[in-house]
Amino acid sequence: MSTGNGHNRYRVAHIITRLIRGGADRVVLDCIANLDHDRFQVDLMVGGQSELDWIEVPREVDRLVFIPSLVREVNPVYDLSALWAIYRKIKERQYDIVHTHTAKAGFLGRLAAHLAGTPYVVHHLHGITFPPGLPWISRKFYMGLERLAARWTDSILPVGHDLSEVYQRNKIGNPEQYHVIHYPIRLAPFINARNLPQEEINELRAGLGIQPHDLVIGNVGRLVKGKGFRYYIEAAKLVAAKHPNLKFLIVGEGPLRRFLERRISRNGLSDRIIFTGFRTDVHKVMALFDIFAFTSLWEGVAQVMVQSAALGKPIVTFSVEGARELVRDCHNGYIVPSKDVPALADRLDELCSRPELRAQMSRSMVEVFRPEEWSIDAVVRKLALLYENNVSHTREDAAVAK
Repeated sequence: MSTGNGHNRYRVAHIITRLIRGGADRVVLDCIANLDHDRFQVDLMVGGQSELDWIEVPREVDRLVFIPSLVREVNPVYDLSALWAIYRKIKERQYDIVHTHTAKAGFLGRLAAHLAGTPYVVHHLHGITFPPGLPWISRKFYMGLERLAARWTDSILPVGHDLSEVYQRNKIGNPEQYHVIHYPIRLAPFINARNLPQEEINELRAGLGIQPHDLVIGNVGRLVKGKGFRYYIEAAKLVAAKHPNLKFLIVGEGPLRRFLERRISRNGLSDRIIFTGFRTDVHKVMALFDIFAFTSLWEGVAQVMVQSAALGKPIVTFSVEGARELVRDCHNGYIVPSKDVPALADRLDELCSRPELRAQMSRSMVEVFRPEEWSIDAVVRKLALLYENNVSHTREDAAVAK
């Protein structure tokens, strides 16, 4: 196979604002690592706030391009510098495909690719860039930017159907541009963790200060505002008062940890809520949960919710994008209005009080969950097909035009 610019593989650039330990970042790395490298040559551009000391960049990355001026915050000087740097790199490498991720890289990367005449421009939607929590004027501003950037985009790839509907409802792009491609997630460790040996379970529980008779509710995520941990803590206070043998886990790390710890202390919950920090054995820690509580305020599809479904855990979640792709309300979990702490607490209380209901919902979760829809092979196969079909069509159109 030969591409139109004299080399034997399609040249692809993935661009992300920052590479950290998060969902979008894992998607980028897994997609790159599992593409057929006889067909695709992949460069990765990352911004100045990347946590490269913590990230293992796949050896399949042909070139890692560090752009210090590409940062999350709006900064006209930095943003123009980043746009110029990305544009120069795209012109230099003559990419067949530019694939952008996250808000800032999504806007600047698509504009640079458009200016450079890239044949096929793709944007991956990992979550909403104009979430309900923003001031009205800010939401309208970011919607406007998304509508503008959609003009420079050939394909938009939401990670879930809810996310696709939100963007289309707000008149961003047109329906033909949208192709839902789920996150590629390694689910085998989570499926296998359904059957952890009792000895290992006991050891994990003891290491976290959980007694053999304790019930466990868990929440997993980066400790940032959008993950809604403050609501989890508020609900924990209500439920803990009714169940003395109940422990709450917060699995993850982030800038809000000290703030959350102070909030927990003020509410007298320091002996009931346990921080695990960042864990490399998160599948085993999540296997200890009796119930998974999810309080994120906006998402695409939360990877941890998919992982919890793979473990067969009943889920109680805010009504957030992606929830309905995994939770059938009153069947394998509950969906409650966003930020509605009393409703969240009531549903958690119900599951804590009724072990037979927990067991029934756990069985239902295992029955309805389809891990093959989230496999890396399936997702990368869809992505590669999208790449090849669209670049081929772009070249055919260009040939006809000549």
